[in-house]
Amino acid sequence: MKPSALRRLLLIAAGTAALAVWVPLGATAKPEATPPQGRDAELLASARKPELVSVGKEIYAGLCKACHGEENVQGESPSNLFDTKWFHGGKPTDIERIIALGLLEKGMPAWGEVLPAEDVTAVVAYLLSVQPAAPRAAE
Repeated sequence: MKPSALRRLLLIAAGTAALAVWVPLGATAKPEATPPQGRDAELLASARKPELVSVGKEIYAGLCKACHGEENVQGESPSNLFDTKWFHGGKPTDIERIIALGLLEKGMPAWGEVLPAEDVTAVVAYLLSVQPAAPRAAE
């Protein structure tokens, strides 16, 4: 097993144990009027890379699923990451920022403190790959 794969596995195991104390979160923003550029465009492109999406799905299963649920979760709530409503910013860079920095007041840990940047990108790629349509603002 590669050292990076072992590290990822250990982080997932540690994160899963830590999730017992975390509260769900979600995110919302208005749809973009212009085509994404810069980092947003890079993150959207990452969602079309099956290998990266697969890594993101693995990390999501270990660190995120306990609070955010399965892909087929129903209902509109901040913890549902599989609908089109994002409560704390729906641009790809908003999602990346929330994963990396967390929302401690909502119980969302700052995964950027324990995950390498490429793993945060992989989780964003996975989440973007399963979105049914463009994110929309919460009412």
